[in-house]
Amino acid sequence: MNVADVLTRRAERTPHAPAVIEGDCVWSYAELDLAVWRAAAAFRRRGLAPGDVVGVTLPSNALHLVAGYALARMGAVQISLPLRESDATRAALARRFRAVSVIGPNDVDSAWLEAHGPAPDPAVRSSGEDAGWKIVTTSGTTGTPKAVLQTHAMHVVWRELNQAVVPVQPDERYLAVVPLDFFAGFRLCTDVHWAGAAAIVGETPPAVEELLETIDRQGVSYLYLTRAHLQQMLPALFADRQRLPALRRLRVGSMVVTEALRREILRRLTAHLVVAYGTNDVGSPFTVAQGETLARFPESVGFAVPGVELQVADEAGRALPPGETGMVRVRAPAMPSAYLGNPEASSKAFRGGWYYPGDLGMLSPEDALYFKGRADDLMNYDGIKIYPSEVEAVLLEHPAIAEAAAFPVRSAVHQDLPCAAVVLRQALSAEALQRYCVARLGVRAPVRVYVLKELPRNPAGKVLRRELAERARAKP
Repeated sequence: MNVADVLTRRAERTPHAPAVIEGDCVWSYAELDLAVWRAAAAFRRRGLAPGDVVGVTLPSNALHLVAGYALARMGAVQISLPLRESDATRAALARRFRAVSVIGPNDVDSAWLEAHGPAPDPAVRSSGEDAGWKIVTTSGTTGTPKAVLQTHAMHVVWRELNQAVVPVQPDERYLAVVPLDFFAGFRLCTDVHWAGAAAIVGETPPAVEELLETIDRQGVSYLYLTRAHLQQMLPALFADRQRLPALRRLRVGSMVVTEALRREILRRLTAHLVVAYGTNDVGSPFTVAQGETLARFPESVGFAVPGVELQVADEAGRALPPGETGMVRVRAPAMPSAYLGNPEASSKAFRGGWYYPGDLGMLSPEDALYFKGRADDLMNYDGIKIYPSEVEAVLLEHPAIAEAAAFPVRSAVHQDLPCAAVVLRQALSAEALQRYCVARLGVRAPVRVYVLKELPRNPAGKVLRRELAERARAKP
C-alpha cells in the first residue's frame, strides 16, 4: 500500500465529505485525491523519479498536504526543509541527505485544487510498501538531529494502530496547530484522513484568544497541543468552567504533562484529555493514558498500546521490576532498525531488537509507565539521583510559576549541580523560591533558580536544557 492510497479509498467511499479546510475554502476527498494525482504527474514531468530524495519547503497550507501526498504517490522520498530555518540550515540538510530537488512555494500550483482538470494517470503511482516515503529527523535537543527512513508499510501500520487506540470519527474536524513541516504535524493529518475526517490547515493565530475563537468558529472537535501551548492558554481560560466542553479529544504529547497541569486542563479546558508518549522517528504512540487511566494512575503516561512491547531496563540491558527507574525500551512490528548514516547512535538506540529512545521511566505493578525525563538530563548531585520531572512537578505546583525546567550544570566537585529556570505569573523573590524548593524537595532542591522572561525552546516547543546550562555557567 502507498501512503496516498488512503485518499483514493476515501474518495471512492465518501467523495463529497470534507477532507481539507483552509480559510473559507473546503475541498472534498474526491477533490483532494484528484489534486494529488495532478501534482504527482507534474512532479514526474519535472524529472523526479521513484527513490529520489526531495526537500519540501512549504507553508502549512492545503498545497503542502497535496505536495506531500503527491511525492509519496509517485515514489519520491521527502524531507522537510522548514521555512523557519535559515537558508544555510536548509541547504545543509539537503546536502546531508542528497536531495535532488526542493519543492518550494513557486513549485506548487493552486490549479491542482480546481474542480475541473485532467484525469488521473494511474501510471504515476508507486506501489509503496517497503520503499521509503519520508526521512524523519529527531528534535535535536541533545545535539545534531538524527534521522530514520520511514517506509510506506511502517506508516500504514502506525496509522491503523492509532485509529484503533485513539479512534477519530468521520464527522470530526482537526485543527492543525502543529505545523505540517514537522513529521508529527503531517502525520496527524494522515490520521484524520485515515478516518475520513477533515483537517483544518493554514497559519495558526499567534494570540491565544484568536486561537480559541478559531476553534469555536470552525467547530473544531480534535486538537493536538504541546505543553507550551497549554501553559500559554491557561491564563485565557475561565476559572470556574471548561472553555471547550464540546471538544471530543485533546491530545498532548512530546513532553511530560504534570499532574497539576492535567488537573487544570480537565477543570478549565476539556474533560476529553489523551496523554500519549512516543517518538516521531520510530512511531507514536507507545503508550496512551485517557479516561479512567488518568484518574487511576496520576502522573503516568499510561499503558503500552496493543502491538507495542515496553520494558524498563538497567544499563546492562536487564529488565527491571516495577518501581525501579531505568531506561525505557520498546519493541514494535513497524520500526526502523538504525539511524541513517549514524552507526554510533544506531548501536546505542537499537539493541537486541529493542529501541531505546533515551528516556528514563518506571513501571507500576500494573505496567503503567511513569516518564522520568531524558537520560541525558538526569542529575547526579553528590551521589543523589535527581530527575528533572520531579523538580519541575514541584515548581509548577506553585501558583506564581507559569513554566519551569530543571537542568544539570556540570561541577568538578559535585558532578552535577541541580538548577532550574522558571517563568513567573507574578513577582516572587529568589529567596522565596529557594525556600519553597527546599521545603518540598529537601536535598533534591535546585541549588540555583533562575527567573527568565521565557524558556528557550526549539521549533517543536521542547525546552533547550543545554542552552539553559550554558547560560547558567556564563552567569552563575
